[in-house]
Amino acid sequence: MDRHISERMRTGLAEGNLAPTENAELADHLFRCPACWKASISALSELDSRTGPDAVDRERHLKIQADPALSALLQKYRLEQRRLEERLLAHAAIGELRNLTRKGRREEIAKRKAFRTRAVVEELLAEARKAMPIEAEEWSSVAILLCRQLSPSEFTESARHDLMAECYAELASARRRAGRWTSARQAIQEGREQAAKGSSNPAIEGSLRALEGVIDGDIGSLDDAENSLLVAKGLFEEVGETSMVGKVLAQLAYIWIDANPEKSLRYLREARAVISPDEIRLVTLCEINRTDCLITLGLTKEALLAFSDIARLCEQFTDPFVQLRLRFLEGRLLEAIERYKEADIIFREVIAADLDQRSIKAYFLDLAYLFGSYVRRGDGAGAVEVCNEALAQIEILELGNSAEEPIRDLWDGLKERAERGAIKGNLVERSRKYIRSQWSFLGGDPLASNESAVKSAPQPFQRS
Repeated sequence: MDRHISERMRTGLAEGNLAPTENAELADHLFRCPACWKASISALSELDSRTGPDAVDRERHLKIQADPALSALLQKYRLEQRRLEERLLAHAAIGELRNLTRKGRREEIAKRKAFRTRAVVEELLAEARKAMPIEAEEWSSVAILLCRQLSPSEFTESARHDLMAECYAELASARRRAGRWTSARQAIQEGREQAAKGSSNPAIEGSLRALEGVIDGDIGSLDDAENSLLVAKGLFEEVGETSMVGKVLAQLAYIWIDANPEKSLRYLREARAVISPDEIRLVTLCEINRTDCLITLGLTKEALLAFSDIARLCEQFTDPFVQLRLRFLEGRLLEAIERYKEADIIFREVIAADLDQRSIKAYFLDLAYLFGSYVRRGDGAGAVEVCNEALAQIEILELGNSAEEPIRDLWDGLKERAERGAIKGNLVERSRKYIRSQWSFLGGDPLASNESAVKSAPQPFQRS
């Protein structure tokens, strides 16, 4: 049956009075067609009521039960309804946990059997993905704790270890977003140990390898990052995880966005070929990165055209992170066409938002970009003013001695060179890469850092 299900067929399904051959054809279509499945939910609900213990028509009840096609449809319907109910209860559980202290969350999980479901674990991981790094680590840790308490009567050991591996992957991601790369790698190793006891699902290993790749990108090992991400891509392809293949290709594009924009563009073309149009956020971020590459390559007219398409995409949602990236890109475009006054207004707006959100690393990265912009224009006074602003904020932000001293040294050094007109070579980019990849985690003179040790970026899709 290639045509969509008719109203007559849905009525027959609800009443359970179709012929066995019709039921078989209908089931085959419903299993393949999400639109018809959705349109048939009321009919399936009615059919379900005819097979319950209170069914009035016992003859029809027995006939439905004996039909393999109807039995398969009802089994799928009931499983789906159960999952939806579990998801709803999981949302409520997260709402309760969100209002508790760290200790309180652990106490509730220990005593509340209703929390011990896969749906709650998955909701905890979803909460981690959208939280700031410190909160994300907490939610991931709670998910791991909950996994350890899942009932062995409802979960096989293999399934529990798989789920635990996913939790450790999310914990690693949270630590990595905080720039804690060593502890992130430890979580990846723990995830791998759990996965070894599980079902050997290539998708889980793919997630862990992808995380290793972006960490390598963070610390500047771009070739290692590329190799790990390509392995992850192959693992996702092996199990048909097309969505994850697209995300990995987008990550591959991102790690090269500064060092090799031509290669970045090649990966972006591959990514766009497999990313579903429904993944609006990922599509938008890929287009932002493509436009970024075009600007870097001096292809300003192409970048302007691409930017107009991105602006239309962004009208479909209000993600503040994407909106801020879009605004920064707008400033870069204005700078590229030498509308410096307008560009500076936007750069200052983004920098103020960084400070308001206490996105400290983004704040100093964007200030460093603005410093470089003034250097490129030959505006030494503007460059010195940026340094003075950075140094003034260091006094206010209370970063702690270990983080404060190296960032102060960097801005003092940039200011001294700007005053002498001695900004040469790739010093600005090296400074930005130091802030991005090493600051607050490694010591040493930031202006003398080895170039190869500080390449690449902190996380996929973050402003460059």
